[in-house]
Amino acid sequence: MAKYSVIIKNGTVFDGTGKKPERIDIGVKDDEIKRLGDLQKETADTVIDASGKYVSPGFVDMTNHSDTHWSLFSQPNQESMITQGVTTAIGGSCGLSLAPFTGSFSKKEIGRWVDMSQVNISWQTMGEFLDVLERRALGLNFGSFAGLDTIISSFKSDDDFSKKIKFLMESSLKDGAIGVSFNFGVSLQKKLNKDEIIGLFNFLSKAKVVSKIHLENEGKDVLPVKHSKKDRSQNAYFTFKSHRKGRVDISKAGLRYDKKSERRRTFHNLRFFPLHKDRFKFI
Repeated sequence: MAKYSVIIKNGTVFDGTGKKPERIDIGVKDDEIKRLGDLQKETADTVIDASGKYVSPGFVDMTNHSDTHWSLFSQPNQESMITQGVTTAIGGSCGLSLAPFTGSFSKKEIGRWVDMSQVNISWQTMGEFLDVLERRALGLNFGSFAGLDTIISSFKSDDDFSKKIKFLMESSLKDGAIGVSFNFGVSLQKKLNKDEIIGLFNFLSKAKVVSKIHLENEGKDVLPVKHSKKDRSQNAYFTFKSHRKGRVDISKAGLRYDKKSERRRTFHNLRFFPLHKDRFKFI
């Protein structure tokens, strides 16, 4: 009987830790990597010769829209992602998620990408949504943020607005959401004033929950926007920003801004994204 299910031999391996690549073999048993090293004399059910090729862990797409664009359902194998080396997709990006799905805004937004008459949404909670995905046997791993726009659309503004938002945030996190995504550029989140937004970040910070932020402006006004939001998101436990584009001329932004430290903070946050497997459900 073969010792391994799969052995990948002779490849140049990037192990994902930041070490220099090295030419080693990889032994896989029952979907788990069991050994890295010289496996030339070992046996396996399948042997892959990776001579002249690079081998690395699968990539994580941190800002994926396969959920709200419905391709998780129309193309569950996600071959377009797999062929690019992406083995994990994180949905619920930019403030919009497929759960908790209780408001009309969610249907309207998803209707921008898919014919809603062809869609069967049979869930409301985050847990029910993830259960549906699990039964579909996706071609990659999938996790989801709970989108704040989606949550806000579930309620009418009243005296208990923030309390209701926190309730749905908490229930979604218990059901398996990996964090909460914000989008300061959409009208729904403008229903919240500064103190309410800081209150939400404080709430997530106490729960040690990841916050993901889509900036209000991605273009020439990106720095003034980042400056205005800085006193809000600094209350968060752990946050990173999505859709950051290109370079900005600091001198024309009218701000004294430490470009080097800001760049380091933003991209390192992306690199060291904490996957708390004991807390969230991962499909």
